[in-house]
Amino acid sequence: MALPLVWIGGLLASAFVVHEVVKPRLPVYKIEPLLGLPQMKWGDDSQIWLGMPMSVSMSNENFVEIDIFSLVFDMFYMNGDGDLLHLADIKDHNQASSTAATTANTNSNSTKPQALWQIPSRGNFSIDDTLFLSLESTLVWNLLWNSRFYSSLWQGSGSFWLPTTGVAHIKAGAARVPATLKIICDNFVENMVVQGLSCVLHDAQPGWSNLTDAALSLRNHALDKLKANTDGTILKEKVEQPPLKEQDLPNSGVPAEQA
Repeated sequence: MALPLVWIGGLLASAFVVHEVVKPRLPVYKIEPLLGLPQMKWGDDSQIWLGMPMSVSMSNENFVEIDIFSLVFDMFYMNGDGDLLHLADIKDHNQASSTAATTANTNSNSTKPQALWQIPSRGNFSIDDTLFLSLESTLVWNLLWNSRFYSSLWQGSGSFWLPTTGVAHIKAGAARVPATLKIICDNFVENMVVQGLSCVLHDAQPGWSNLTDAALSLRNHALDKLKANTDGTILKEKVEQPPLKEQDLPNSGVPAEQA
């Protein structure tokens, strides 16, 4: 009976760290491209990934250190109606070349994975790294006919909004508790620098779930449920209009021959 009690205690500790420590304050980040030749990788998903050298900086206001072990992001843009369309996937250099870390890991301590980024508590973090990008095949064609994109560039003098969703495997706190985080962010792009402005935590679960499945689920949520605000940001749920009742219809209650 001792082993199940240990598991229960671990789950309770994980839930406490995820919901009471990590959830309140998400790190603020900035991503800036660096000069350098892009890399090409052929991923296990049969996609070609373009590696771009990037400078990544974050500011962590939490009282615990956060180690990021793997991450996947999706980028979106808005069509003329304010609906989101998928633009590209972004992965860390490990995820772009292997799917090994995307599966659920129930015993992460046994393999001793190395953290990609170690973000100190109550401090700033910066690193030069390579992030891999896989663009949708219809990207160029869709952007050519996207009036909202041109309007955003014109009004912002070359800057525009870039909504993202992301999933990360992390460990946080002195207990190094593993957790899977799902976040939705508004980003502002100016001079090719991506500045994270506002992020919300969509979900946080103890343990490392399947990264690919979690990212796809969050992407579908954004495409189905999120819509652009008037200022271009996306952190707004779509309002589903209730079906009209018979009494709300025009000429309701009027016989057909009198309508």
